[in-house]
Amino acid sequence: MHPLRIIAICCVIILAISGCGSSVGASLADNEEIKAAQDNVPFTIILPEHIPDGYTFAEIRVSTPPPQVTEGMYLVSLIFTSGDNGYMEVEQSNYEIEMDTGDDVEGIALSEMVTAEFFVTELASGETARYLTNFTVDEVGVSIMATDLSKSDIIKVGESLLAD
Repeated sequence: MHPLRIIAICCVIILAISGCGSSVGASLADNEEIKAAQDNVPFTIILPEHIPDGYTFAEIRVSTPPPQVTEGMYLVSLIFTSGDNGYMEVEQSNYEIEMDTGDDVEGIALSEMVTAEFFVTELASGETARYLTNFTVDEVGVSIMATDLSKSDIIKVGESLLAD
């Protein structure tokens, strides 16, 4: 085989393994479930450009409060799971979600203009959940919750929502 052909094949393999040339957000944008959800909400669903290793997209949920509460309000939940029972939910809404963060909250700068709050809590199931919450991207309220990710992994997901 010609040496240049071997080099070209190696480059293609390296690009495929490293994921260069395509982003997670771009592949999620092609998902039919996400496209259908986008057609049903009045804001742009922001797709993360970074998903932690081992996690894959599982489903999207769109919910609204009852009309007697507030009409026109939407909550979108992007659910990601890992084979090790890992769970991550990226929630987005066109209304402010009040969360009781308790007293042990840490402010996190995701960029020069965007700050968020990080806290850890115990769920009713007894699992520990880590939250990055109370930040806005393009007028959409965002909250990220994960059961088995590190603080730095969750922050990377939050930062990737700002990549645009």
